[in-house]
Amino acid sequence: MVSSATGGSGSGGDGGSYDGGEYMIAGLTAVVYFVAKWIEHRMVRSGEEIRWKDLVWNSILVFISVLGGQFLLMQLQPTLHTVDITPAFTDNPDF
Repeated sequence: MVSSATGGSGSGGDGGSYDGGEYMIAGLTAVVYFVAKWIEHRMVRSGEEIRWKDLVWNSILVFISVLGGQFLLMQLQPTLHTVDITPAFTDNPDF
């Protein structure tokens, strides 16, 4: 996480800052997709030629889709949080 001078942290719940972890998750997801599709072509479709251009393009789309999904989740995250405030007065009375 990235710390700022005021003591804040990267994506510690503020709902809007990137600390680089999002890119790592998106990149790893794209690599896993690439490897899975490559294995599929090697094992299942062994007679077909691997179309590298399509495989790379689809991996890039997976990368962008994961980043887009994480961005939307961060935008919706503040509205998804519920506040645990007791709706009734529970302190001792001041009178």
